[in-house]
Amino acid sequence: MADAGGGYNCASSELVAMLFFGYFSCLIIAFIAVAMWLVGSFNNATLEKHYHPRPPIDQTVTAAEIKRTLALTSREGSVCGEG
Repeated sequence: MADAGGGYNCASSELVAMLFFGYFSCLIIAFIAVAMWLVGSFNNATLEKHYHPRPPIDQTVTAAEIKRTLALTSREGSVCGEG
């Protein structure tokens, strides 16, 4: 691996770098393939369906209070200072 000058051959270091890059690329692709297979094999349609009803809301404001509030806000004018 060492040449006459005492350094390493450039071609061998490039080969090692390419092999590491290829190894890790294949590893990442394999993990992605396994993850896609796991997600794809899960079928949400087979799960039991549960009904979640909303709780009833009590009407606490009367029609007279609504009319009084609307009358007060219509007399005050807009927020911009007009009227």
